[in-house]
Amino acid sequence: MDVAGAARRSPLLAEADMQELRHCTRQMLASVRFREYRHTSVYVHHDEDIVLGVDPPSHEEFPHRDPSKAQERFQEAGAKVLDLIDLLSPSEADEPVSGTSNYKPNTAFIMMAIDRNRPELEDIRNAIKEMFEKFGIRAITADEIEHEGVITDRILNEIDTSEFLLADLSDERPNVYYEVGYAHSRGKRVTLYRKAGTELHFDLAHWNCPEYSNATELKKLLGTRLEAITNRLNPSGVARRKSM
Repeated sequence: MDVAGAARRSPLLAEADMQELRHCTRQMLASVRFREYRHTSVYVHHDEDIVLGVDPPSHEEFPHRDPSKAQERFQEAGAKVLDLIDLLSPSEADEPVSGTSNYKPNTAFIMMAIDRNRPELEDIRNAIKEMFEKFGIRAITADEIEHEGVITDRILNEIDTSEFLLADLSDERPNVYYEVGYAHSRGKRVTLYRKAGTELHFDLAHWNCPEYSNATELKKLLGTRLEAITNRLNPSGVARRKSM
């Protein structure tokens, strides 16, 4: 029974229910190891439509001194999961997962630090956009979004509707971590990169996030990655191979 997939398709369950399902399953797994699972949610600091900062979500585990307490927490989490399952019909639960849908083909959203006063960031952004363009993909960043309402909502919409997502975790910006976390919560795959020497925070420490030293190296890494995930040849790569 595909509970997670059915929950995503069910009109009776909201995103908050999906989060609850994730936390409950993590608590159950932690309890099996005689540990307590605790989590805190994302908190966005903003002034009208300007994001001032983000406290990213976090989770951690603590050992249980009393095994009976672990059993109690396992049963509590299991009961909540069963409550969610009761809202699903058998047909929803048995339906195979069809994957991400309702995206705009050949579009990409870039999540990264943006500062017009830092030329090196412009170089990185231009390098990323140029490589996407070689594969016929139109990529944009947050400051290129036309909007009338809250910019945060427009960013989340781009994450929901873009076919490809890329995040540069250099500078360790809270808003970038928040956007990556949102994308993962929506079941979206995000290609991650970071400038050499950048520390990865706990939430993404186990994800593949190659380092780059400059824009040229990043373009090479991204070109190889796009060849793999799009099943298309990198035009610049073809040219290099023919000249050899």
